[in-house]
Amino acid sequence: MPIIDLVGHEFSSFLLPKFESAANTSQMLWRMWIIHGLWFFGIHGDNAFHVFVNASILGNDIVPGLNNKNFYDVFVLLGGTGCFWGLILAVLIRRVKSHEQAIIKISLPFTLFNFCEIIIFALPIILNPIYLIPFFLAPTFNFLLSYQLLTAEVFTVSSVEMSWMTPIFFNAWLLSENTMLVLYQVLLIVCNTLIYYPFVKLSQEKYSPYTAVDKLERTLGISSQIDQDNENIFIKHQQKNKSSLKALNNVLTDLANSDLELHYQPQINLKNNQIYGYEALLRLRKADGKLYGPYFLDILNDHKLGHIVDNWVIDQVAIDLQYWNTQKFYPNISLNLNPNILYKRHNIDNICAKFADFSEQVKLEVVESSYLEKTDIVIEHLSLLAAQGIQTAIDDFGTGYSSLSMLGTLPIEIAKLDRQFLQGCETQSGKILYRHITTLFHQLGYTVIAEGIETKAELDWVNSLNIEVAQGWLYSAAIPREEVLLYQKHWKSTNSNPSA
Repeated sequence: MPIIDLVGHEFSSFLLPKFESAANTSQMLWRMWIIHGLWFFGIHGDNAFHVFVNASILGNDIVPGLNNKNFYDVFVLLGGTGCFWGLILAVLIRRVKSHEQAIIKISLPFTLFNFCEIIIFALPIILNPIYLIPFFLAPTFNFLLSYQLLTAEVFTVSSVEMSWMTPIFFNAWLLSENTMLVLYQVLLIVCNTLIYYPFVKLSQEKYSPYTAVDKLERTLGISSQIDQDNENIFIKHQQKNKSSLKALNNVLTDLANSDLELHYQPQINLKNNQIYGYEALLRLRKADGKLYGPYFLDILNDHKLGHIVDNWVIDQVAIDLQYWNTQKFYPNISLNLNPNILYKRHNIDNICAKFADFSEQVKLEVVESSYLEKTDIVIEHLSLLAAQGIQTAIDDFGTGYSSLSMLGTLPIEIAKLDRQFLQGCETQSGKILYRHITTLFHQLGYTVIAEGIETKAELDWVNSLNIEVAQGWLYSAAIPREEVLLYQKHWKSTNSNPSA
């Protein structure tokens, strides 16, 4: 802001003396150019200009009986700043599917009342070199031609008060009460259309994706098929958006009317038959008391709202760890987080701060896709977590896109094999895949956790592969915080013999 203030001060110091000493006509011509220049850079030209120059100059007469304001509104800016009625007609005459055409149709009711912002910002005019020339040339043409005709007394005008929002043709009639000035506005719009037309053509040929489609249609003769396909894609997209928003609304309503809970599923160390740790799993308890799994997570993540639940999970795990510590119980807890958690430094700092008092008790489980993007940043953040005693595990390995090359570069020592792999072991090829993946992890120095153990046969299989940790319903479903300590004591008392 100080730099902008300095530039504005220097600009006004240079310009104002010259502006104030100029004749009224020159002042109005310079005012128009400066305002258009400001608009071209996305600044509201009129408002910005009159920060430096008093708006009372608009009340001065450019010719006897016609003040500067009415001159601009009726003779120059037809369709607002930039004379956009000419641009509108140029686009419509082209009759080519384009971004310009879509924006023009949206802007029509606003341009009728001389609102130009939609075209300036959405077409856009701002910072668009193709439209720079006609954006200045059209109003300059209108200004110079109209001034010459007015000084020659071709038009007879009256002194009336009009809003700048008064539509074209109607404002001409109010000012002159004859059709001659209305027809003159038509002439100006035609001239403005001719000025804008070659630049509209250039823009559409240079940037419009529809041009390539038109060429393809002509080349292959598949116009009707492309139109039908585009229509089907559009309809499916609209239906998907509508369905997605409805699903999001239902999920948000469910969350607002229910209670989130964390339950903890034990993980068993197969080497000594003792509890390795617990995985924190989300549950939703609805008003009727029934408990549901985290069906809402995918929908929240699709709408970039997963961080809300992530923050709650982090806070709740910290609360639960504090509760257990007061009971002289210090379990290792794993928690699942959205993959994007590893990309932002403030997320890492927040996790380190929350678990500063629970060093070596916390593990983050993040699906493998999170490690594939921004690898350098992820490795840096994983190192920061490790320095605070917080380990990270690759969760659900193999269920999505897997990159074997990353396994040798990440500072991670734990990998979890999804139950999907275990179910594949019903076939010989599935067993070979499971065995070789386990061997690969062991050779790379990973601790392997087998998820989804539900039967004794499955436990015997993972034991035969020397997998270190098992987790699944064979041992226990996820249990509330209050039952974890009881489960821990019961397991310890009934499994004190490592060979049990």
